[in-house]
Amino acid sequence: MPEPGILLAIIIVTTALFWFAPAIIAGRRQHPSRYAIFAGLLFVPLLALAGPVGWLLVAIAWIVAVVWSLTGAPARHVDPASA
Repeated sequence: MPEPGILLAIIIVTTALFWFAPAIIAGRRQHPSRYAIFAGLLFVPLLALAGPVGWLLVAIAWIVAVVWSLTGAPARHVDPASA
């Protein structure tokens, strides 16, 4: 069994990766709104301060971020030689 400090670090890193998964997906797809998705995920947890309704809004916002990161055409790379 790992030490409690190491276990806590693993839990924090895993949670952060899960929470920012939509931003990671959007970044890998070169989504045009990837920075907006990241910013939204960064500040959405503040809604949790509103109580139980806030937690529901946080969950809905995360689902919206997942859908947003998977939709839309990825940014196209323009070849300077052909332009």
